[in-house]
Amino acid sequence: MRIATAINDLNCHAQADVLIVGRGGGSPEDLQAFNAESVARAIFASGIPIISAVGHEVDFSIADQVADLRAPTPSAAAELVVKERRELESHIDHLTMRLCRQMNSRLALLHERITGLGQRLQGGLHRVVSSKQQVQELFRRAEAAMLARRQDATARLKLAAGRLDSLSPLATLRRGYAIATCPGKKAAIRDAAELEVGGALQLRFSSGSAEAVVTSLDSESFQEKPLD
Repeated sequence: MRIATAINDLNCHAQADVLIVGRGGGSPEDLQAFNAESVARAIFASGIPIISAVGHEVDFSIADQVADLRAPTPSAAAELVVKERRELESHIDHLTMRLCRQMNSRLALLHERITGLGQRLQGGLHRVVSSKQQVQELFRRAEAAMLARRQDATARLKLAAGRLDSLSPLATLRRGYAIATCPGKKAAIRDAAELEVGGALQLRFSSGSAEAVVTSLDSESFQEKPLD
């Protein structure tokens, strides 16, 4: 099975934090590949956490039973894996502010200790000078540490934002595609056989939406090949 082989190959390279195994909705025959024993064994043996996202919310497969987590749809799985960019930025800013407060608190405590030591050791000026140098060194290290943490957090944000963009369904829409649905239904239309002449359509684009009416249907049909 190509699904099982792909899971095993990704585990060998160990370059992913999490795997999403699934596909959009389809007939029971289309989803049958996710009931295969080889796929179930590969998911169970995976060292990388796996989210199963097979079909729609009402569809269940053996892959759902052995995965670490089940999502009702592939889009929902992507939302579970990658947080919104603003949430990531807010979280990083919060961590940075908390780090600064902790460092300032520790430095203030050290400063108070050094000041008290200087007051009690006025006869030993060289010790005070030495302590002052230590404080300056601590300040220097603290500033270097905060700068490194900030740079690391920025790099993580860029990486997470890139993953978010690559997984977002909106990225597909921005390439010129549209999602067609029937009014009152959430499932996307995947086959012209689901339509009838005169039927209404709801079209969602990267920016905005529109309503349309089916005026004709192509008699030629295309059937997706099932997975091996």
